[in-house]
Amino acid sequence: MEKQLNNCEGFAKALGLEAATDDLYVGKFRGFPVGLKFIDPHGAILLLFQIRHWQTENSPQVKAVAYGEEIATLLKEKRIQIEIDDRIAWLTISDLGEQLKVDEVAGVLDSVLQSFEKAGLIGDPELCHYCQKEKVPNLSAADGKVAQICPACLNERVSKTQAAASKPTSEAVPIFLMTPFAAAAGAALWAGCWMLFSVLLDSSKSDTVVVPRLLIALIALVIGLVAGAPVGGIIRWNGRRGNVASASAAILFGGLAVAGGEILYLSWLIWRWYDVFSLSVAARVLPDYYGNSDPIFLALKFMAAVVTVVLAYEMGKPDAVRLKL
Repeated sequence: MEKQLNNCEGFAKALGLEAATDDLYVGKFRGFPVGLKFIDPHGAILLLFQIRHWQTENSPQVKAVAYGEEIATLLKEKRIQIEIDDRIAWLTISDLGEQLKVDEVAGVLDSVLQSFEKAGLIGDPELCHYCQKEKVPNLSAADGKVAQICPACLNERVSKTQAAASKPTSEAVPIFLMTPFAAAAGAALWAGCWMLFSVLLDSSKSDTVVVPRLLIALIALVIGLVAGAPVGGIIRWNGRRGNVASASAAILFGGLAVAGGEILYLSWLIWRWYDVFSLSVAARVLPDYYGNSDPIFLALKFMAAVVTVVLAYEMGKPDAVRLKL
């Protein structure tokens, strides 16, 4: 098997592992459930093995693990790495020479697992790793990890995951009470950025200013990020936020930040031209202002508005609650 593995599935099958997901292969070695992922299979190949055991990271059994001379040498030369966490150990094989051979990889894995076995990291290899009572004939895989778990323990963890997930409308009241203040801050930042942009254009003292398209895109990105951050940040601050509440608030108040910022910006322009500051007048003449504006300038503002709303949405959306095994 060459260093650049073109047939990951064949390599895994040669090790006695079967595909569980698109990138995870699972099986058993010396009674230990083992998972394998190929990192950068067409480049600097790296094999990442996950090994399930029974013990906690600080248990006496883990501290008693002693590796053979060959494994100790590979560790010293940093050709492999081993990390042992609660109920799972990670074996990384990054360099076994110019060729990765199945028998060499299997030998390393077998030697490491033999050390784990002698230290007592696992008992009856057929039992559930959680209750350690029920027999489990088949391995499971979730969130990219292999597990040996009985139906009762799995259902218990699924129930906890579902309970931890927020309802779609969770935290709607505090989000909709607090986010208007963030929208006001976003509006002020939006207006301030466009004021600065206008001042910079006016300082050129030229009737025509050529702005590269890449620079236009960068300006839109920066202004959108600056204006959307307060809205997204305050939504994210509500830890138990639901999907519907977060998305609705991000779209609504992100849009209000842009609209409010435009009115504030136009009020500033009117003040510059006529020495009169009026938000109501700015709101009334806003459609005419857009109708007489340069299309490229309007496109720039539209791009910035999209970035504002998208950022608020991405920052505010709840983190996915994953099944922990």
